[in-house]
Amino acid sequence: MNLLAEEFEVIDPTPDIWTLFQEYNLLFFDELLSGCEVKWSKRMTLCAGVCSFQPMTGFCSIRLSEPLLKLRPRSDLVNTLLHEMIHAFIFLNSPIRDHEDHGPQFQYHMNRINAAAQTKITVYHTFNDEVDAYRVHWWKCDGPCQHKPPYFGIVKRAMNRPPGPRDPWWNDHVSKCGGIYTKIKEPENYKAKKPKAVKKPIDESQISIDKFFTPNTPKDEPKPTKRPLSPIINLSNDQPASAINVLTVKKPRSDAVVDLTLSDED
Repeated sequence: MNLLAEEFEVIDPTPDIWTLFQEYNLLFFDELLSGCEVKWSKRMTLCAGVCSFQPMTGFCSIRLSEPLLKLRPRSDLVNTLLHEMIHAFIFLNSPIRDHEDHGPQFQYHMNRINAAAQTKITVYHTFNDEVDAYRVHWWKCDGPCQHKPPYFGIVKRAMNRPPGPRDPWWNDHVSKCGGIYTKIKEPENYKAKKPKAVKKPIDESQISIDKFFTPNTPKDEPKPTKRPLSPIINLSNDQPASAINVLTVKKPRSDAVVDLTLSDED
């Protein structure tokens, strides 16, 4: 068996990683990694692969760097995937939890698979040239560390994040050097993200419920509608209907009793 045969670079140069994972899980790990997640990562630019494990849940995840591995031959993808699968196997079957541990257990499985499949798994899979190609944001310190190897005061990063307190080495740099970092390089036509506008705090003392309503002025008040009064008619049994006239009667006082009797004499 030769998983790195040159014909694979032509027949299947960009294989599906889940298909490869299932094949290698059957060949080398007795299908004990079936519950493990495998996926590409578009953000990883410092290492080709990583395996994480959550002891509380038993969840294991393998992530492969798409930015780095897409620049490399298919054989590098195979070696990297198998490297991380060895970590996953050790996480699930031993008390080891350190991804950086490449001790006797790791080397045993590495040598076992290399001998069986003619692969070239190693304890390292960081591709320095590719990693450096993505480090397009550079800062340089103006303090004494700019004259000291190996970095000579230069910090290179794939993202536009200047050196600061979030870096684990920052406090040591402040105490021993104390210099200030200035950006010296970035991609051409690069535009930094604009900072989000800070919203002004609301002065609750100025909030009034009145502003939510339209004030009514006297001229805006609707005028009451006058209902026409109906005539009060008293019909006598001895008067014909033809003798009834409709009268317009002024509104009486509320305390007055009006009794109109219509006759022919009116």
